[in-house]
Amino acid sequence: MKLNSQTARGIFGFELKNYDFFISSLIKGVRRQKKAMMQYEQQYYKYFALWEKHQYKLKMWKTIVLKSLNHDLRMMQLEEQMQTDEHVQKSFLKKR
Repeated sequence: MKLNSQTARGIFGFELKNYDFFISSLIKGVRRQKKAMMQYEQQYYKYFALWEKHQYKLKMWKTIVLKSLNHDLRMMQLEEQMQTDEHVQKSFLKKR
């Protein structure tokens, strides 16, 4: 609106040049920001995929560790059961 009124009254060449420079610098700035955003978006997707991959590995290792702990617990229980059975057998044989 201001530019229209000034052009109707007459505008100096240097003012128009300054205005043109201002608009072109805004356009260049927007283009740079779009380019930067695209680069950041690509970087985000790359790191997100890497994070997902590591989350999958972490879940696998947690599962393996949990199974190993369950196996160790089961082995300890069996060993305790064998010791208890052995003790019962010995005490039973001593009674006879």
